[in-house]
Parts: sequence; structure tokens; C-alpha cells
Amino acid sequence: MSRPRQTPARLARLKFAATGAASLAMVVVAFQFKLALVGAQNTATSADGFQGVAISRNKDAEARSARDAAPGVPRLPRSTRTDAHGFLRAEGLTVRELIRDAYGFRERAANDVVGGPAWIDEERYDVVARAEGGLGQSGLAGLSTDAERRLQTLLARHFGVEVVTQSSRRQIFEMMARRDPIMGRGIKVADGTCVGLYGRMPSTKPSTLGPKRPVPRCPFRLTDEMLVAGNITLEDLARLLQLFPSIGTTVVNRTTLKESYDVILRYRLADGKEHRNDANPWPTIVQALDAQLGLRLVSRQALVETLFINEVSRPASR
Repeated sequence: MSRPRQTPARLARLKFAATGAASLAMVVVAFQFKLALVGAQNTATSADGFQGVAISRNKDAEARSARDAAPGVPRLPRSTRTDAHGFLRAEGLTVRELIRDAYGFRERAANDVVGGPAWIDEERYDVVARAEGGLGQSGLAGLSTDAERRLQTLLARHFGVEVVTQSSRRQIFEMMARRDPIMGRGIKVADGTCVGLYGRMPSTKPSTLGPKRPVPRCPFRLTDEMLVAGNITLEDLARLLQLFPSIGTTVVNRTTLKESYDVILRYRLADGKEHRNDANPWPTIVQALDAQLGLRLVSRQALVETLFINEVSRPASR
């Protein structure tokens, strides 16, 4: 059998086919290598107990924060969240907020976490990490002990965070009830049919008749004129009061009342200073607590544990 004639066109087609096969083989090998590398990254657990960590600066959150800033108006802090699948997520948090979460200071007064450069209150970051073995579900009150420990290690590794705890004597407020049972036009014992701000579950038992329905959330509103909170304990109310810049220090619940309450508190704040005049008849927050809820804030000196930030640095570019 005679061999086919090797014309220039046929030789070019053979060369093209050989080159394409070689290129395809190289792509397959590279893809397999990439898969192996990704697999190794996903299964390796770092020193902070996470299998993978992604950190990025969130400039959109910085712009929103600057736009929405209102001096003197209390705000619920942004928070780090964890879930049963082992994920830890923080969206648009400052480094100080991350530190507060890591050391259990989320709901503490602003002056309980001190030190550090100005950028840790200005720059905001997104953090996503996955832990081997799970972390448990976080709540508004904070992270689990294990999640706090791992977040502490993550901050030390990626932000160079070093902190020390110290005690100092300063002014605090003790919250006391004028009478037991507590009385006031802005407070009543909760009927227990909704879930409160801090995850307080309803005290009433669900009906066994008919289909199960999701339990509704209690109303909650926090502005420069009003605080509305359903199914809240006085312990939790004291924690909320610490967020008011005009109070600005630790508030300790000294009542012995264990019930949960529905609270409506009206007051007036402006530019961080409470005021009362003909145009704004509402009282200051301290006066409102007394007149509307029957609660007094009594000032005294006490030793308070604070968190001092010794070292912190921006994360490496990524």
C-alpha cells in the first residue's frame, strides 16, 4: 500500500493537531494541579483553628457609616456571627468592633475598650472564616467561648492585635427600682408571646392544637427620641443604656426583679447632649427612666475591668 503524499497543507494540519493535543494535555495537568492545591488549602487547618480565612476592606460600609453618622444617637453595635456549619462572618466591622466581639465586650460601654490608632474606628472589614468542627450559633449578646478564642487568635495573626485587661476606678451607674412591683406608664410585664431583642423566648407555651407557627419577633426601636423594646429583662435594659453616649459608662442592674417587660421610653437627644425646652418637651434619658419606668440611675465610683489595645496593624494586602 502506497503512503499518502505529504503535501504542505497536510503537514500543516498534522502539526496543528499535534500542537493542540500537547496544549490540551498541559491545560489538564495544570487544572489537576490547581485542584490539588485548592484541596490542600481547604483541608489544612491554620494556627487560629480555621481551615480558610478571607479578609477584605469594605469601603461601601465606610461610606454608609459616614453618611448615617448621627452624634449622640445610640446604635446597636455591628457584630460577628457564627453558625452551626462552622462559619464565622463579619460584614463591615471596624477592628475595634472585632476586638470587642473577640473578648466578650460587645455590649460594654464605649470607654471599656481603649487605645489603638484612629483607623481602627474608621476602616471597615469583611471577614469570612470556616472552623473545623463547628462553632455553634451566635446571638446578639455575643459569641460562644470557643468562637471568641478562635477570633482572638485570628486577630493576633492577621491584624497583629495584642491587648491587656486592667482595672481602673471610675464613675458607673447603678440602676435601681423605686418600688417592687415596678410601676410606670412606660413599662408593663410582657405577655411572653414574642421573641425579645436578646433572644428571650416567649414564656407562654405554644398551643398543641393546629399547625405550628413561627414565633414573631418583639417590636424594637431605638432612635434619638424613643426606645421601644418587647420582652426585655432589666438586665438587658441596663446593657442597652450603656450604648447611649450621654450615659457613656457602665450600667449595673441592682434591681432584684426577674420578669421580662415591654418598655416604651420617650426622651430627646441632640448632638450628643440631652436638652429640654419649649420646642422639645421630652425629658433627658435619666429623667425619663425615673418618670416613665420607675427606675433610678445612681452614680458611684467602682473598679471596672477595661480592655487596652497595645498593638494592632492593618492586614497584609490580599
